[in-house]
Amino acid sequence: FFSLYISFAMLCVLNIVTGVFVEQSSMIAKEDEENMLFDEIESRKKWTQEIERIFQQADSDNSGELSQEEFEECVDDLRVQTYFKN
Repeated sequence: FFSLYISFAMLCVLNIVTGVFVEQSSMIAKEDEENMLFDEIESRKKWTQEIERIFQQADSDNSGELSQEEFEECVDDLRVQTYFKN
């Protein structure tokens, strides 16, 4: 009877230890997912800013808008094509 009691107590302790490890792993995975999301948002912001800068440079008459000709000249640039490809 005593050995059964010791075995049961050990099982309970191991179950608690396993639970702690699983909880820690879940928290780490959740933080990693959030970091990946923040990295993606930051990447999109940088991409948007770069495209905006390119279009501002393409606006040769500083009207705040791109004419058809300005846009076509801008799109012919290999750098712009690369940004839109991504």
